[in-house]
Amino acid sequence: DQARVDLEKSITRRLAAAEEQIGSAQAAAVKEVRDQAIVIAIAAAKDVIAKKMTAAEGNALIDSAIADVDAKLH
Repeated sequence: DQARVDLEKSITRRLAAAEEQIGSAQAAAVKEVRDQAIVIAIAAAKDVIAKKMTAAEGNALIDSAIADVDAKLH
């Protein structure tokens, strides 16, 4: 009878561990998909901006970003 109880406890622990591993794998997969979506969105935005922005506008945007970073660092 004790062996049966021990076996049931062992099975319960293993099931819990398996469910935890499945949850971790699912979370990792969701994160990977989200990260890829971000990369794709950034690439698309970059393409749109590059096609619609003149060189002067691009330089002004870069200068503005540098000024913002400089202001935040000091």
